[in-house]
Amino acid sequence: MKLFKKFGLFLFWIMLLLDCGLTIINNQEYRIYTKPFLIPVLALYFYLNTKRSRHYTTKTWVYLSLLFSWASELLFLKNDSMPKFQGDIFLQVGILMLILTFLIYAMMFVKMNKLDIKDCQEAFISTLLLSIVGLIFFKFFKSEKVENSFKYLVVVCLITTSLVMGLAANIYKNKVRKNMAYQYFIPGFFIITLSVYIVLTHRFLLHDAEFLPPVIVLTYRFGQMLILRGFAKYLKA
Repeated sequence: MKLFKKFGLFLFWIMLLLDCGLTIINNQEYRIYTKPFLIPVLALYFYLNTKRSRHYTTKTWVYLSLLFSWASELLFLKNDSMPKFQGDIFLQVGILMLILTFLIYAMMFVKMNKLDIKDCQEAFISTLLLSIVGLIFFKFFKSEKVENSFKYLVVVCLITTSLVMGLAANIYKNKVRKNMAYQYFIPGFFIITLSVYIVLTHRFLLHDAEFLPPVIVLTYRFGQMLILRGFAKYLKA
């Protein structure tokens, strides 16, 4: 376990690159041996590096976010193995799990540094710009081929990611946690937000772009790893 505590992220990267490789060759059969284990590896790494921390509530919320994220991964994996329209229900529930994950992150970011409306210009600007980009992006969706329930779920996802990105930017106002914000939380959630936009681009605009699925896998997991490392540093500090 001491070895895994130190080199757990190295194992995570090996599995992630292997999963990307299987995505490139579109081998869904063997991805069941890589994709479902990425989150458990991160969870074990987080546990080993924070088990001495007494911040039990914060750790519980982190584990809950990992659980929702893991559920979304399993649902997306199921969606990938089914025809487009038959798998839509799994995609919708998976996006809902992602939204719950993001909302937990938002709550934790607020807890780390309370949002002061009078002193949060950067957070406000980040949220506003991403919201505008999200609405412009959504305008180009082929909405006539998207169910209303799915369309609204996508809008909520875009707004939620924009909000949490703003809250991540707000953390650096806290002098003690400024380095954590710069190194982990801001780049981590920026990459996750980018990954969400790539997912929607692939789903609604560029269906046949075969280079996008491995990019999605790499960006989302890399962003999540950064955020998890940030929370591990936060709890250890």
